[in-house]
Amino acid sequence: MMNKQPRLNQLLYPLIALALTAVLLILHSQLSVKSSSLTINKKNQPITITHSGFLPQNLHCRQGETVSLMITNIDNHVHNFTIPDLRVFSANIQPNQTATLEFKAGQKGTYLFVSNSPGYPETGYRGTVTIE
Repeated sequence: MMNKQPRLNQLLYPLIALALTAVLLILHSQLSVKSSSLTINKKNQPITITHSGFLPQNLHCRQGETVSLMITNIDNHVHNFTIPDLRVFSANIQPNQTATLEFKAGQKGTYLFVSNSPGYPETGYRGTVTIE
């Protein structure tokens, strides 16, 4: 009589790997950053840098306002916060640190903000600020 145990083992490991992959994909999709917006209407508006990008990803303010952002990095990597077209640049923000950044909202328009370390804007570390 043939032993079916080796054949069962050959199927068991790929099935376990497939199940783990499916669970990880589901968890990743649930934990991904969803698009969010924030209208700036008070001092020290919070922005959080997470493992998958900025929260919120869209900021709105009025022309002429002084905008003050409290940027907290809860990711495991060093990041910064820049709005290149407005010439707004933070220093590097270490993991679990907070930086305050202040600027005057100039010309109306929509401007890109990013963490401009190599590779980060491409992986979701970007958003927009709209000056109305």
